[in-house]
Amino acid sequence: MELETQTSSTWQARVSAHREVFSGSSERAPAYYRDYLDITPINAVGNSGRFVSQKWGAGSYLFEQSAMDAIIVRHYERHSSISGNLLQVVRYVSGGAMGSIDEQPVSSPVGIVSISDWARPFEGIQSAGICQSIFVSRQTIGVVQGACARRAQYDNQTKMGRILHSEMDYFFDQFLTGTPSVSRLRLDKLHSVIRSAFSGEGMDQDIRSNARDALSILIKRHIEVNLKSPNLTASSLLCEFGVSRASLYRIFELDGGVRKYINDRRLYNAVRALSSAPVVRGQMSRVAEEWCFSSYAIFNRAVRRAYGVSPKFLFETSGEFDVSATVSACTKTSNPGICNW
Repeated sequence: MELETQTSSTWQARVSAHREVFSGSSERAPAYYRDYLDITPINAVGNSGRFVSQKWGAGSYLFEQSAMDAIIVRHYERHSSISGNLLQVVRYVSGGAMGSIDEQPVSSPVGIVSISDWARPFEGIQSAGICQSIFVSRQTIGVVQGACARRAQYDNQTKMGRILHSEMDYFFDQFLTGTPSVSRLRLDKLHSVIRSAFSGEGMDQDIRSNARDALSILIKRHIEVNLKSPNLTASSLLCEFGVSRASLYRIFELDGGVRKYINDRRLYNAVRALSSAPVVRGQMSRVAEEWCFSSYAIFNRAVRRAYGVSPKFLFETSGEFDVSATVSACTKTSNPGICNW
């Protein structure tokens, strides 16, 4: 999609929104995003077998709502030659994601708005669900390559998080109801909000909130380094960092608690490891042991709870999991790709 550039000297109050739709089988998603991402499908009972991407170009912004099955997504340095000038504002309406950016752990449940710099490599596991994104070039926002936000994620309990959710609500409500144009004043406001969120300006000035964010980063880095240790527990974190149980709970509240966060990070790394190599005899048991699952049976149950299938069926379609019979032929109404900037 070629985004509109304003060349007229006459200021216009409305900006036209150009819509593109891609609808097809979930098997088409890897090819659709191939220039920007490497995608590995994950077989899960929550999958619909369908992939739908709706895009709207307005001014210098690209808005996308995508409905996808469970996937592993990887953005390497080789992708940055095409998409490295992009910034992404993203939230999950349903589902969610867990992964890493520059090897730092991140999780994106419903309620979180994340700011991603596509000049940086990232990877993660995205569960089946609906994702809403706003893409804009760093030149438009006026930030230099490699600049990092002080805080890349905002929840709906923070002032900036509420503002970002409000802006995304406004634009996606407009587009999904068929509005052919949007207010230029709202686009200008969006510009200011994204710039502030990316740079860390205008964040909540609550000292305790900022201190808790800094502690959260420190604790999550410690967890990531020690995931393979069976001694990593909530109690060990209390001793290591000298925080109260209430403080530790608040840090991991959106993640479902510290124990669930640790288990989810271990499961994420185990599933990622299985996706990176062909399955051979004994591999799944070795991966389970490496990531501190006390037995293969426990690992098997964890995978089944998360995806509805056993580990050996996560990345192949056979017997236990087969949606191909319910998937209709793909109909394509636009060229693939995120945007021609």
